[in-house]
Amino acid sequence: MEGSGTSLKDKVDALVIHKMNEYNIPGLTIGLVVGDSLLDSRGYGVRDIDYANPITENTVFHTASISKLFTAQAVVRLVEKGQLSLDTPVIDIVPTLNYQEQRVAAITVRSLLNHTSGLPDVS
Repeated sequence: MEGSGTSLKDKVDALVIHKMNEYNIPGLTIGLVVGDSLLDSRGYGVRDIDYANPITENTVFHTASISKLFTAQAVVRLVEKGQLSLDTPVIDIVPTLNYQEQRVAAITVRSLLNHTSGLPDVS
């Protein structure tokens, strides 16, 4: 990209702004990561369209269900490294887990990832 006249940051800005306009996205934060290093992070747009509060690289978002994707990927990496088995009971990983129903003892990492543990939603 040297000599192209446009920096990587400028290209990323242009792409992000284009997609925000295309999909009517009020705001977001990105991080550029290479290996284990964060090259850059920044916010775009606003976090609340009524108040126009700007987003920064430190804005906290409610991730809701998307956090499941990150958790699953982290678990799969541990499985690939041989540091965890999908069939390990959760109580073996968290021995201090306080539970009263005996069926909790049968819940495995796999059943958590498959959403088949039988655990109720927590409000």
